[in-house]
Amino acid sequence: MNKRLQGFIAGLLVCCLILGTTVLSAGVTKTIKAVFNQVTVKIDGKAVSGDNITYNNNVYVRADKISESLGKAFNWDKKKNTIIINNSNFENQRDVVTFKSYRS
Repeated sequence: MNKRLQGFIAGLLVCCLILGTTVLSAGVTKTIKAVFNQVTVKIDGKAVSGDNITYNNNVYVRADKISESLGKAFNWDKKKNTIIINNSNFENQRDVVTFKSYRS
């Protein structure tokens, strides 16, 4: 193969890689419109400290702030992508909530 053809093929491959990466990353990132701190969250009449987000008629509140308001211990297992909320006095009794990532 002559050098011009090799250069053309190499350039074509680089362009395909760059364009392919751009297309793949477009599915991962999404811009949304959400309302910040629109609602007051209360547990047993006491306001929960911390921020919340309202998006698509759902309210998202930090799990650590909810567990703190309930008097529970909060732990995050990064390897298992799991939030663990324990009763403060009883380490063996626990509620486990698992959050899975999704792409829309």
